[in-house]
Amino acid sequence: MSGRFRHVASHAASTLSVEAFASLHLNQSVPVVIKGLAQAWPAVSLWPKPDYLCSVCGAERAVLCERNERGRLFSYASADSSVTLPLHEVLSTYRAGGAAAERLYVAQTPIDELQPRLREDIIVPPYCDLAAPADWRKPASLLAAMLPVRPPPDIHVWLGHTTSVSPLHFDTKHNLLAQIVGHKRVCLFAPECSSALYAPHGGSSNQSQLGTVGLLDPRLGGSNGTEYARVRDQFPRFVTEALPNMHVCEIGPGDALYIPGGWWHHVAAIAPAPEAKNSDGCVLSVNFWWV
Repeated sequence: MSGRFRHVASHAASTLSVEAFASLHLNQSVPVVIKGLAQAWPAVSLWPKPDYLCSVCGAERAVLCERNERGRLFSYASADSSVTLPLHEVLSTYRAGGAAAERLYVAQTPIDELQPRLREDIIVPPYCDLAAPADWRKPASLLAAMLPVRPPPDIHVWLGHTTSVSPLHFDTKHNLLAQIVGHKRVCLFAPECSSALYAPHGGSSNQSQLGTVGLLDPRLGGSNGTEYARVRDQFPRFVTEALPNMHVCEIGPGDALYIPGGWWHHVAAIAPAPEAKNSDGCVLSVNFWWV
């Protein structure tokens, strides 16, 4: 499959100025991996500690979890249910692994809802202060242009197991995904690929029917011949039009990925190698949405 995708551009945070980010990526709607952007954040060294989140947030802190009885791929749809559990129980479930861990995902929890003190462990990147030029095709950019004062970015925490997967979807806002614990693999498609990504409801949804396609996640079949043939038969335009234009990257602790508004993305946690430290089965990210 290596010949079927493009690698996302990558820059060291120390060499990517705010001006360069704006001109090369924000204004052009081009994704970029920013290596080491979060490396100096206290979160990168503190959040992997087994008892840290419970000590700061409270072990009994109730967290809303998405629960998917079908497995680890979450659709944010009616097929998934929600359950509220104490934070310590969620972490213990991840630590134990197995089917129960794969079916729970604490997704896009506002950081202030989890614990405002966690803000002390992160630094809002200066990139999030920038506004892209207004574009009639992007409602969020038009809204930003009309606001007398731009709001601060929305900050969310993503806490999942090392097998968790977020299906193919897009957001209207700019997104900076900072990896804190563990690793993630992200597949991206430009908005121009939308018609070949099989969005339901005549294109009115921000989700794709391709959510479970194994070509986006090696653990779900990867590029083996059987899976490729199945996808080719079921979603022919994806194979012929979208797949050749897929961009792929992997981010680890301290790295960040800029996802322009409107870009489709599929995000999968990467299970650590058997000999590696697995951070108690958890994968943690923080993301910033802004207009």
